[in-house]
Amino acid sequence: LADVLRSMAPVTVLFSLMLWTSGKALRFVSMPTFTVFKNLAVVGTTAWEFFRFGNKVSYGVLASLSLMVSGSVIAGYGDLTFSREGVLWMLVNVVTTVAYVAALKELVPHDISSGAKTLHNNLLSLILFSVVAAAGGELEPFWSALQEQTTGFQLALLFTGVIGTAINMSTFWATRVTSGATYAFVGASNKVPVAIIGHFAFHSVLTVAGWTGVALGLGSGFVYAITKERERRQGKASQAASLAETAPLVKQFHSDEDSSEDDRAELPSLPRCGP
Repeated sequence: LADVLRSMAPVTVLFSLMLWTSGKALRFVSMPTFTVFKNLAVVGTTAWEFFRFGNKVSYGVLASLSLMVSGSVIAGYGDLTFSREGVLWMLVNVVTTVAYVAALKELVPHDISSGAKTLHNNLLSLILFSVVAAAGGELEPFWSALQEQTTGFQLALLFTGVIGTAINMSTFWATRVTSGATYAFVGASNKVPVAIIGHFAFHSVLTVAGWTGVALGLGSGFVYAITKERERRQGKASQAASLAETAPLVKQFHSDEDSSEDDRAELPSLPRCGP
């Protein structure tokens, strides 16, 4: 238990900083500006994996990242409002987001289940935020305001906690089975279905620029998926070719070994010397 808590502590701190800086930034920047900066975190994660693990960044990946960032810029064109303080908080958020993904890949043991990781992460986050809220005098007013809300609101808040737990668990699973860049890219691409669902379910208005941004976002997802599938097939083909080249050498080695054993068996036994 102590080892799990020790390995999860820096991850939880970075996770909490990522959430906190997001909230601080949203006070000074518009949502489209926030989305543009969050997409830059995907670029930062890709760059980190390139320098840390030497992961190849193909032209297809670069094209998909360019489509994603340009799509968010076009979709939010005309509403990209921000301030100097907002940009500062967004840059801190980008750094903490990249550091959080890096910590997930580097520090979290893979032999621990996603459920155990989620439990420890949520408990540590709850303790951390509770201490900070109590120090700022916000804990008691929050609890009083929550009790004054309707039952429907309280159930909805509980449901968001359940959904957040599921997202947290899927995050630990995804970072274990795939690269940090793929995880970050998929996380950034969720703005596309959110925009489409919001338009049809809640009748939110999407301008021509908005639809263009959605189209570019979908295009970036397709380009990224096709690129990764092509890289996977190329990796399998390269591995098969490598095995085909080494197979004759292995066969020849075993053949030489068998011949040596036969030669040793055919050697005449020497007469025993003795009194």
